[in-house]
Amino acid sequence: MTHEKPRTPRRPSRPLAGFTLVELLVVIGIIAVLVGILLPVLGSARRSARTLQCAAAMRQFGQANIMYVNEQRGWCVPVKTANGSNTDPGYYGTLAYIPWYMNAVMRKHLMMPVPPRFGTPGAYTTSNWVENWPRGLLCPESTISQELKKGTITHSYGWNRETLGRNDNSKVTNFANAYAVKLNKIPKSAEKIQMIDGNWFYLDGPAMNTPADWRTRWNVYGEREPGGTNPITVNYRHKQGANVLFYDGHVTWLPKQDIHGNDVNVNTKMWNILD
Repeated sequence: MTHEKPRTPRRPSRPLAGFTLVELLVVIGIIAVLVGILLPVLGSARRSARTLQCAAAMRQFGQANIMYVNEQRGWCVPVKTANGSNTDPGYYGTLAYIPWYMNAVMRKHLMMPVPPRFGTPGAYTTSNWVENWPRGLLCPESTISQELKKGTITHSYGWNRETLGRNDNSKVTNFANAYAVKLNKIPKSAEKIQMIDGNWFYLDGPAMNTPADWRTRWNVYGEREPGGTNPITVNYRHKQGANVLFYDGHVTWLPKQDIHGNDVNVNTKMWNILD
């Protein structure tokens, strides 16, 4: 005789618990507040990362300059040289001079093609040299270089030519001569600007027909191409400041007031290479 276990009576099923409309609105509100808090933080972190990427690119130019100094008997990479110089690769396009970005020795140290792989031999143009620079050698915040100008190096960085190529310490530039200097002739090289965020291949501080003046230039025109009413200027892309490569090879970020003073008066201490 088998005995069956008594069956446990089933409890009446309860309806599944759900969120009320008020609870959903509270959760959505909390998420919205968190997103509002996190987005600026993430944006700031992204900008900081781009500032560091820009500084890393500048350091590569600084290292290339140090190697150039060691090879060229103490001479730094010139802001520009005349055609026919020992750094003239023979493919200078339409220019009457050789800017630093076309310097064959420096390009080799940066692992850039010499002569460039673009164009037909014997018919190279300026754009063959200035365009198609890898992103690792451009400022990631330079919108013109990165998005509009095919990796144009001159819309990313500019080299300081202040007090170079001047006759008898005058304020008149002599562009027919090379803008070159020996590293050991630069007093306090750790305080002298060699390269800075900019929108042309050369920049000046105290003396220039279109000075790199942050109040009358960058704050008005922003990141635009030079020419017409758009001036040659330092570009303050990084938190109202710019990355600066100094002649000793180190890179640092500086606020624009440190670069150009509290007013339109330029900080000549950093710009005047030979003073």
